[in-house]
Amino acid sequence: MSTEAAEATGVVGDEALREAHPSRVLDTRGLVCPYPALQTTQAVAALAPGETLEVLTDNEPTAAKSIPLLCKDRGLRYLVIPEQSHWRILIRKPLS
Repeated sequence: MSTEAAEATGVVGDEALREAHPSRVLDTRGLVCPYPALQTTQAVAALAPGETLEVLTDNEPTAAKSIPLLCKDRGLRYLVIPEQSHWRILIRKPLS
């Protein structure tokens, strides 16, 4: 997906993760910062290499900044997908 298309749809990150089957789902809807990011950090630490976590959040700063920054800092692949009332964030832990 081009940068322009991503901006138009709101999708950000590694498009190849769209077809991933999450090993775990973390529902943080209703929580405010910093709790979704803190819970995501703990959930990612518990993943085995190669596993995918799906985070559900209705907090825009979490979806737009906190979790993508967390992923970039830790070398994790991620994809932020806007839904009607929340965001889905797919995060894959690297094999090594």
